[in-house]
Parts: sequence; structure tokens; C-alpha cells
Amino acid sequence: MSGGLSKALDSSKKALRRLAGSASILTLVSLFGFSYLVEKTQPLNLLFCTGLTTIRQNNMVGKLPKIISSSENPQVLMLGTSLSLYPMAHLDDVMKEGRTRWDSTYVRYQICPYSQANYLEKELSKKLDRKIKAVNASVVAAVVSDQYLILDKYLKSGKKPELVLLFMAPRDLCANNKSQIGKSPTFEILSDMQNLDDLLATKPDFASLTEFAISKVWTYAAARNDYKSIFAQAASRFTGHPVDLYTAKQQINKGEKPANIFEVDKYWEAEAVYQQPSNELKQLDDYREIYTTFSEEQFQNQKTFLEKLFKLAQENDVPVCVVNMPLTRQNYALMQKGKYDLKRFEGTVQELASQYQVPVVEPGKEQDYDLDDFEDCAHLNLKGGTKLFRSVSEAICSNQRIAARLTGSGVMVGAGSLPATR
Repeated sequence: MSGGLSKALDSSKKALRRLAGSASILTLVSLFGFSYLVEKTQPLNLLFCTGLTTIRQNNMVGKLPKIISSSENPQVLMLGTSLSLYPMAHLDDVMKEGRTRWDSTYVRYQICPYSQANYLEKELSKKLDRKIKAVNASVVAAVVSDQYLILDKYLKSGKKPELVLLFMAPRDLCANNKSQIGKSPTFEILSDMQNLDDLLATKPDFASLTEFAISKVWTYAAARNDYKSIFAQAASRFTGHPVDLYTAKQQINKGEKPANIFEVDKYWEAEAVYQQPSNELKQLDDYREIYTTFSEEQFQNQKTFLEKLFKLAQENDVPVCVVNMPLTRQNYALMQKGKYDLKRFEGTVQELASQYQVPVVEPGKEQDYDLDDFEDCAHLNLKGGTKLFRSVSEAICSNQRIAARLTGSGVMVGAGSLPATR
């Protein structure tokens, strides 16, 4: 008996030695070890400040593929813009560090790629007596068509949230001074991102399936174009020659010169600011441009995508709750009465919400928000963010259908149900 065991052990040791001495095995181990290291360190993200990287390292939308491909399946998915992203990130900072920063560097490199919602999790967990997890997929400068694409890709990845929180403001239906539908940063980064369902829908050949499988386990296979791009851009800067003919023509038309290889993003230079500056209503000119260049075609397109988002959620049995974000009265005053004003925005959202039985939370109508609640003309500060997310949490837990889903027990929690219309 002992002799047989000894022979088996000897055979196992010899087999292990043969494997350890195999060049192919060592190559594969080294390859996947390197891939794991690259995935964890994200070296290209560290070069974002140089302006050489591709859209995958863009701090506004680079988090989306990570959120969608993550194995985690939080109960709450937050969709919105910087209006929901900024105050959540600041509140989470205070929870974790006891303070937060207000400088442009911090916004660009810490808040824009932020994907957590710890403060919201804490409020919901406390009220529902259940550990609630949330992911923050809010994207700076996004519009409703972007939110639809994020939700579509998120559901196709196999995840199914128990609640989608859609934070909205008037600009989300009319921001025609931004990229066109299909050309926004969100569309650009997600259009090439394939999950298995997307791939199978194209009836792929064996080579495509093999490449897809390899890209899931080998970081370079999934991001090889990023590395090609950064080397091409670096060579262009070093030699002073445009990276392609299109860029050359653009530079000639605009009278520009190729960037110096040593130039970096101006945001990298800003100093840390821990004291919130006084509210000087910054970004008011940006909103003035958005409202005064109102396009009926853009409005109707975004309205269509809002309905598509509600329909997509309904078909997948995923509850949605809309939160109409409060803004400063100076912001509202820029809207065009009789053409596109607050009444038309709210009426449009309420009309579609009623059709698909989507509750609408309006914190600005429940309590007053003044300049002391904002850091500029639109973004809530710590005081305003606290009021907002406590109000949202209370509304969620008062909705019987949503609260029952979040508790996971089928038990109706809360005093009543939020109406979809006022």
C-alpha cells in the first residue's frame, strides 16, 4: 500500500517537473501573469494626462466597460450626469476621509471616473434593514441616449439590477451643443465593447469566437489598438509629423502645429483645494448656450430614447425611478419660455413615466434648495447632496413595489407608493 503511494507521488513529481520545464507552459504562465499585472495596474490610465491615450482611458467614460464587465451585480444602478456624480463622490469622500477636495485636478482624475455610491448604500441599507450595494454609472455630459446604451449593455452582460435610478435635468433632453447621437464618448467606448450576446447576434465564425475568448483572458488582446494608438501618437509628437492624413488636413485648416511630446494636461498642474470656494455660479454660460441653441429635432430624439429606456427596463422586469434634479433658479431662468422651459421638461418626463408606471421623485418640490446648496449653477455641494440623497432614499423606501424588490423578501415595505404623476 505504502509502496503504491510512493510510486504515485514519484510519478506526480516527475509530471510536475516536466510541466515546469516546458517552454510552452512557462510561456503561458508568464503571459497570463503579465496580463494580470497589466489589468491590475492599468498603465495606460497613468498616461491619460499626456493626451496620447485612446477613449478607453478617457476619465469620463473609461469606467463603463469595467462596470459592465464586472462580475458583481449590485442591487441599484445609478444613471445620470455630473449632477448626480459630483455630490455622491464628495459625500463618499467625507464618509471615508473626513474631507473632500474641490480643485479641477480632483474632479478630472478622481470624480469623473468614480463608480461608487457609498452614501446612498448607507441610507438605503439603514432604511431597508438589508445590505444594499449600488454602482454609479453616471457620466459627465451624458444625455438620455447615452443612458439607454449603458443600460442596454449592462443588461446584455447578464446583470439585472433591482432598481435603476435615473437622475435627470432639463439639459439631458436638449444638449445639442454636445456630440451627436452615435458619436458621444459613451457611444464611442461602448460600441466596440462586445459581450457574448452581442457577438452571437452577428453569427460569428470560429475565428471571431476564438478572438473573443482570448480577449477575455488576455488583456493585450482586448486593448491592442490602445497600445498601437499610443505609440503612433507618441511617434507623431516626437517626429513632428501628423499621425494620419486626416489629422494633417485638420492641422493645416486650423493652422495648428503637432503637440510637443512633453506637453501634459493642464489639469495635472492644479493644486489641492480642501475648502469649498464660494458659489460664483460657474458654468452658467454653458447652460445658456445649451438652452438658447435648443433644437426640436434633438429634443424629440432624446425623448424617443427616454421611452426606449423605460420600455427596455419594463421588458426586462427592472424597476426604474426617475429623479428630477434640483437646479439653481438662475439656471432655470435661462430656459426659453414657450419653447423649452421647465414646464415642458417636467411634462415630457411625467407623460412617459405615467405610460410605463415609472415613479418620479422631485426633491426640489419637496424642500427648498438655495445657492448654499450648490457649488456652482447646477452641481450640489455637500449640504445639497445630503438633502438630495436622503430625500431619494426616503422616496425609494416609501414605494412598495421598489422597496419589496430591494428587500428581496417580497414583503411590502414603506407607507405607500409614489405616483408616477403629480
